[in-house]
Amino acid sequence: MKWIFLRLVIVAALVSVPLLGEECTTAEECYTAAVALYSEGKYEEAIPYLENAVLLDSNHLDATVLLGNILYDLDRFDEALVYYEKAVHIQPEEEYHWYYVGLTQNMLQRPEEALVNLEKALELNQRFKCAWYEKGFSFMLLQKYDEAVECYQKAVEVDPSDPWMHFLTGDALSRIQRYEDAVKSFDLALSFNEEFVEAWSERGYSLMQLGQYEEALASIEKALELDPENEQALLYKMEVEEKMGVPEVSVEPEKPVEELEEEEEASVAVLAVLLGFFLILFKKR
Repeated sequence: MKWIFLRLVIVAALVSVPLLGEECTTAEECYTAAVALYSEGKYEEAIPYLENAVLLDSNHLDATVLLGNILYDLDRFDEALVYYEKAVHIQPEEEYHWYYVGLTQNMLQRPEEALVNLEKALELNQRFKCAWYEKGFSFMLLQKYDEAVECYQKAVEVDPSDPWMHFLTGDALSRIQRYEDAVKSFDLALSFNEEFVEAWSERGYSLMQLGQYEEALASIEKALELDPENEQALLYKMEVEEKMGVPEVSVEPEKPVEELEEEEEASVAVLAVLLGFFLILFKKR
C-alpha cells in the first residue's frame, strides 16, 4: 500500500492538476488533485476534490476510501461511515472495508452493528488481528467481558508479541474478577514492553484484589516511576496503602514569603526582649 501511495504522490507532483477552486473534469483528475493536497497535510482542502471524484465515478474505490479515511481522521464519523459502506458495496471481498465500517460504528457507540461487520471481516480473514481487537472492543462497550477476552486471545494467537493485546486481555479478565489470569496477561505485556505504564498500574490493581499488597504497591510504584502524574496509578497507590495501614503523610502548605518574613521579625523581637531581660539580671548580680 505504501508504494501505491508514493506513486500517487509522484504522479500528483508531475502532472498538471487543477488549483484549489478550479473544477476538475474527470474522477481521476479530481482524485489526483486530492492526493497532492492530502500529501501536504491539507485534508480539508482535499475533501471537495474527493467528493467530486466520487460524484463523477461512483465506483472510484481509491477516492471513496481516502475520503472515508480523511473524514474519520477529522472525527467526522457519521460522514466517514457513508463512504466506508460505499467501499463495501464496491469491493465486498476486501476485509478491510468491513473492518473500517465496524471500527467507525464503534466510534459512534453502535457496537451491535459493529459486531455484524467485524464478523464479515473475520469471515474473509480469520487472522485479521485488528478485526479481533475491534470485535473485542465492541464486547467491552456492551460490557460482555467474557466474549471480549475470547476476542483478545484470538488477537494474541495471531500476534503473540503484541504487548497491547496482552494488556487488553488482562484488562478484560480483571473486569470479570479473574485476577490471577489478569496478572499473567499483564506480565506478558511487560515482557514485551517494560515501560508499559498502564500494564504496571493494572497489574498492581489485580494483585491488590488478590491481597498481595506489597507486590501490588511495588508494581504501582513502578508505574509512577515511569509516569509520576498518572492519575489511575496514584489512586491505586492510595487504595493499597490504605489496605496496608500505611499512615498518610500530611504535607503542610508552604507559607507565603510575606508571612515568613513577619514570623522572622517577631522571633527577632522576642529574642531581643529576652536578651535585655538577661542583661538586667546580670547587672543586678
